[in-house]
Amino acid sequence: MLGRFLEVSLRAPRILDSWRWWQALGFASAAVGETWRHGYAVATDGRVAIGLHDGEVPQVALAYVRPELARRLAAFEAAGVEFDSRVLGDDRFNEATFTLPDGQVLRLLEARTWSPPAQATPSPLGWFVKPNRLGAKIGIWPDSRCETLDEALALSRRVHAAYRDAVVVQPYVPGRNVRASFLAVRPDAGEEALGLFFVDSGGDFQTMDDSMALYGESGAEAMAHGRYVEPELVPVVDSQPEAVHRIS
Repeated sequence: MLGRFLEVSLRAPRILDSWRWWQALGFASAAVGETWRHGYAVATDGRVAIGLHDGEVPQVALAYVRPELARRLAAFEAAGVEFDSRVLGDDRFNEATFTLPDGQVLRLLEARTWSPPAQATPSPLGWFVKPNRLGAKIGIWPDSRCETLDEALALSRRVHAAYRDAVVVQPYVPGRNVRASFLAVRPDAGEEALGLFFVDSGGDFQTMDDSMALYGESGAEAMAHGRYVEPELVPVVDSQPEAVHRIS
């Protein structure tokens, strides 16, 4: 009913800076038309598109293309949709927005506003797939780092089948795990109570098994089967004091 997904629309007052940020992550530029009067750019990895808008658009919205939008709005209203705004007319680019109960804004557009690049720039180090809403490393496996977007799509389906959650697919960036802990046993505790540690456990990302092997009955079972690995905790301040200052 919504139509074909087009982009994640983001308000970007500093659109050039925003575009450079997405480009640094490996996204490519898509060709845009002159649909909008405000500044507009699109960055895509070949699967998802980020629409950067220097104008009056919601802070974050999901945009869909619905041909013949003007005559289809009645069907949406009959289904109980209450539109927040609409721009309609034979001499206008037709658009309507509404908000879901959870606060997510949806934009319905009458046509596409950008064209895909000839070939999206691949991620040089592959992709990392992680659940959107889960924590404690749930849904992160040893193969959550993958080489192709087809593999990322297969991983997203595995996460959804197991946990009914969507995923975030992002260009893979190597690094180290950092754990931040704040234990305020005194009412006047300040940043000195913030503990920042690198968690080195043999890889540059922890999996669900790594996490479960550290705690409670799962940890005891891991010890019994010889799978328990105690991670090394290294204070971040020892090697990156400026990072600690910025975080604090």
